[in-house]
Amino acid sequence: MNEKKVSSRYAKAVYSLAKESNLQDTILSDFTLILKTIADSRELSNLVESPVISSKKKYDVFKEVFGDSISDSTYNFIKLLTEKSRENLIDDIAIEYELIYNEANNRLPVVIYSAVELDDVAKSEILSKLTEWTKKTILSEYKVDSSLKGGLKIKISDWVFDASIQNQLDKLKIALAG
Repeated sequence: MNEKKVSSRYAKAVYSLAKESNLQDTILSDFTLILKTIADSRELSNLVESPVISSKKKYDVFKEVFGDSISDSTYNFIKLLTEKSRENLIDDIAIEYELIYNEANNRLPVVIYSAVELDDVAKSEILSKLTEWTKKTILSEYKVDSSLKGGLKIKISDWVFDASIQNQLDKLKIALAG
């Protein structure tokens, strides 16, 4: 079975258990912290991926690194993963869990690229239009991309709405080239 399927199954199982205990938000918060910590630490990332280091040692390192920062439920899940030698899937499982959580709570992550930093009025207007259009709670992330020249590019999952000046120029160039 491929890792994507395994990660998805683990994430669904964790979400189901979290929902029974009303801990969905806590587990999401824990997974967010774990993802960020692993991404920020090359040593921890190497440890998680290493086939040489024992699962027991990996679990002990998780306990030491996270201390009281994550819930007992999350520790129990990490313990299960380490016992099954699946700790290398923790980041994929965390990402899948967040997707399930967002779907269940009608949330939609959106990345909005602009050529310059947007002011609060513009951000509010964009947020309002996206909320009206999608009928979901928008989790917006704003990024500046100077290559756009102007306008916006909005990324929702694997869909991109490109209303940038650079895109318009590219289209014009193709049309003129014939």
